[in-house]
Amino acid sequence: MNKLQVVESIFTNHKLVTCLDSTPRDSGVVLGGHEDGTVKLYDQRTHIGGVKQHKVFEASTSSYTSAVKICPKNHNLFAATNYDGKVRLWDLRNENEPLHVLKGSAVGKKTQEFKLFALGWSAKADWIVSGGSDSNIQMHSLNL
Repeated sequence: MNKLQVVESIFTNHKLVTCLDSTPRDSGVVLGGHEDGTVKLYDQRTHIGGVKQHKVFEASTSSYTSAVKICPKNHNLFAATNYDGKVRLWDLRNENEPLHVLKGSAVGKKTQEFKLFALGWSAKADWIVSGGSDSNIQMHSLNL
């Protein structure tokens, strides 16, 4: 078995990196979620002596980014979730505001605040699945 080795390191110069996802290698895009509620885009194709940060997506100004996932069907879309209990759907080409904000509901609980920790896409990218501190898995239907 071959040994794994680090081929490149990205120093983000930002708050703690809490989650990561990337497009296929030929696209060279890495998304990093951070403890300050942001998602930052790093493009490996445009580096000279390091990877350059290109965009900052302000998901939440006061809420830890817990998961980020790029859409398997359309690599220009990604979803991110925070401790604020919301899933945000973004387009990589527009960091100004999310396309949609999906608000979860604490099933069986009165408007109690809860945190989202996990996030995923269905294989056909017609569902976003999230889960968190309310002990529920929620499926959000999409038409992409």
